[in-house]
Amino acid sequence: MLIESYYFPTSISQVPSSIGALINLERLAICGATYLTILPNSIGMLKCLTKLDVSDTGIAELLNTIINLKSLKALNMSHSCMQKLPEAIGMLEKLEEIYGVNCNWLETIPGDIVRLPSLKNLVLTKTRVENVPKLPQSLVCLCLSSRASEKAPDISNLVSLRSLELCFTSSTSIGWKTIRGDFCRTMRGSRHVAKETIDIACCKLELSTISSISSYSGCLRYIKRLEIINCKNLRQIGQLPFSLTELMVNNCNLLEVMDLSNLSNFKNLKDLEEWDCPRLVEIQGLDKLESLESLIIGRCSSWLCLPDLSNWKKLKMWDVDALTTYLARGKRVAQTEDLPLSHRLRLRGSANPEY
Repeated sequence: MLIESYYFPTSISQVPSSIGALINLERLAICGATYLTILPNSIGMLKCLTKLDVSDTGIAELLNTIINLKSLKALNMSHSCMQKLPEAIGMLEKLEEIYGVNCNWLETIPGDIVRLPSLKNLVLTKTRVENVPKLPQSLVCLCLSSRASEKAPDISNLVSLRSLELCFTSSTSIGWKTIRGDFCRTMRGSRHVAKETIDIACCKLELSTISSISSYSGCLRYIKRLEIINCKNLRQIGQLPFSLTELMVNNCNLLEVMDLSNLSNFKNLKDLEEWDCPRLVEIQGLDKLESLESLIIGRCSSWLCLPDLSNWKKLKMWDVDALTTYLARGKRVAQTEDLPLSHRLRLRGSANPEY
């Protein structure tokens, strides 16, 4: 009898060694078996296995026999007790996806991971990883977070990324709550996770130590939505990807200058939002962003000058609370007669907003 998929009950505490006899098995799911702490050596005999799901288990380590799974394409170890990945993981030449959402015990990513030629998606969140090794250039989706280190990883070689999330601070916020559900559907053969992930084209950076994002510019070329939050040493932002349509900056206490001038010739940026950047004094090229539809700047107390809005024919909403100060009220900040009547303009906190 040919068995392509096998699902163990959550109550098991041991996988029988006879599992190795299922040589044609393609999908193996052991989700939710919290009392299961180890897989048998015979797991390495599953030469046809393409997808392995050990999420929500007590497994702390995958035995080295897993490197014999030459057909393995997807590994899910989310919410498990996994402490490290196999040292020789690079031998899994067909591995495309590794999902480890909420891997609170994970401490080690082996350097051998760079040898995975087919790896497209790597998601390891809420880990205890201190040092991130060089990652394979084939990656298109990367989500890493650690509460054990504030050292930003070097990903300068990852020039094909379509989706990126990095969080290396003492307060990890990256969740990726939907990954596990998507993976479980994939285990049942319904669809491939990577397609949906790539289409998002988003990037989230939460890196305490960086002073500039220039070192990441090569990794952002396909990004459409960029979030920069809690980068407490970031002083300037510039050379953003031409494809960018949304930019959100939040809680960057030392940020002084944003240079958007390179985006003026590329009519893509639609939404700009900034919060809690008290030292921000200049946004270069802001007046040239003709495609801008929404501008929100809040609690950026040093930024008091908004350019003439007449160039922003597509502007639908702006909300800039700094302009309610005495200095800003004395300036001409908009030519509303040049804006379509359908546009919704509001100045938060002002008793007499200019409509």
